[in-house]
Amino acid sequence: MSASRFAGARVVALLATRGRFDLLALRALPSILAQSRLPDRIVVVVDQSPSELPDDALAELARRLRALCRGRVRLTVMRNRRTPARASGAWNTGLDQLHRDIRQPDLVFVAVLDDDDAWEPDHLECCFSAALAGDLNMVASGLIRHETAGDPGYRHSIPSKLDARGLFVRGQHIQGSNLFVRLDLLLLVGGFDERLPSCTDRDLCLRLVALEELRFGSTDRHTVHHYADPRPDRLSTPASSAKLDGLTRFLRKHGLRFDAATRNEAEARAAERFGW
Repeated sequence: MSASRFAGARVVALLATRGRFDLLALRALPSILAQSRLPDRIVVVVDQSPSELPDDALAELARRLRALCRGRVRLTVMRNRRTPARASGAWNTGLDQLHRDIRQPDLVFVAVLDDDDAWEPDHLECCFSAALAGDLNMVASGLIRHETAGDPGYRHSIPSKLDARGLFVRGQHIQGSNLFVRLDLLLLVGGFDERLPSCTDRDLCLRLVALEELRFGSTDRHTVHHYADPRPDRLSTPASSAKLDGLTRFLRKHGLRFDAATRNEAEARAAERFGW
């Protein structure tokens, strides 16, 4: 892609949220608004039906979030129109909306952020600069995993390339909050698999790595804070039914791509790590 064409490139921050509005307003959204390179748009998809969150409550949430934005960034707040009670359904709702609104999806990068996670102030700038410098359509930045509130966090390794076997067996430390992918690529693979209650990030990456069009790169910075502290409202916790069901579906979906030894290794790790 030429430098002149890159001049029109934009970034959209995409968040799914379900009942954790305080974390969204106190952690995730402020970290977006503190970016040295602000996104051109923020899309928040609320994964609750009108019976769970009435329209007036949704309108009040949108008003509260817009007040935080203070007109600096265009903000869209909408309901999940796809599979309910699934982050994948909420993310795909946002992708559907972007597909309707944007004529040139090859000029838009989608940066996903979980509603309970946060970005370092230079996250978007680092990812966007890496994409432009290397003509990349997917960029990974490093994760800092926090097990308890206030701990310094553990810095995961940053992948230099996507590897199908590594993704299938254990993942490569790419998940919701450090996904930075061009919109046309996300549309090409059909977005997130809404049949999976967990492992959606690994599944997406496995489908992306199979594309000839993929141009993957990474930053050399750890710019994403992932909070894995034990809370009952976490959407996917070890040994939860959602985690175990997602693992089963994920392993069955992709298992035939790999030999028996690789499948056995993936299953053994799932059993050891998650009680699968």
